[in-house]
Parts: sequence; structure tokens; C-alpha cells
Amino acid sequence: CTYACATPRQTTADWIAEQRRIEQAATEGGWRAAVLARYVDDDGCERGKGGIYPAGPSGPPPLFVTPDWATADAEFIADSRTALPKALAALEAVLALWPDADPCDCCVHVDCEVVRAIAKALGVES
Repeated sequence: CTYACATPRQTTADWIAEQRRIEQAATEGGWRAAVLARYVDDDGCERGKGGIYPAGPSGPPPLFVTPDWATADAEFIADSRTALPKALAALEAVLALWPDADPCDCCVHVDCEVVRAIAKALGVES
């Protein structure tokens, strides 16, 4: 968009940088979900009360506690602490294979197709 009020669209590099900023600001290390008082709700979803804790020996206080959540959500949140950095590293490694790729609408080179597919999956501009 060429209008003066248009907000520039985020690029893949911008998205990766923002995710890295968020990841690096978070509490270090792996996390674990500790769900207590498990039960199955009326819809058949396993739920519980518990928290997300730094991985390792017991003792540190929880990063946060919730009175009620789906067990699968707790496991997803805990796993994301290590999964996101790995996914970002993989994405950066793939993009580093073609540092000069500059996809345009008419280009069908593999490098441009990969860069374009990554941007599309992230919902950003390449």
C-alpha cells in the first residue's frame, strides 16, 4: 500500500527478530507442567490445577499458576520454552542457505519458492 497512513507489513526477518526478543526475555531453561488435581470435565477434556515450573529439581517457585486449565494446554506451554528456540534456529538455518533470495511474483527458483513459502506460513512479507 502506498498510502501515507499504511503500516509497513512485517517481514520474515522482523518476525524472527520479534520471536527471538520474546524468547530471550523469558525465564531460561526448559519448563515443566505440574498439573495437580486432575479431572475430566463434562466434555471429556482432561483438566487440572497446577503451574509451569522451571525444569530441574523441585524447589523453585512456579513461573505461573492457574486454577483450572486443560492438561494439554499446560504441556504445550511448557514444551514451547524449548520448542520455539529450536524452531527459530531451524528457520534461520534454512533462510541462511539463500541469503540473497529476493522472491518476486514471477520467480520460480527453489530458493525464492522456499523463502516465499516460509513468509506465507508466517503470514508476513518475504
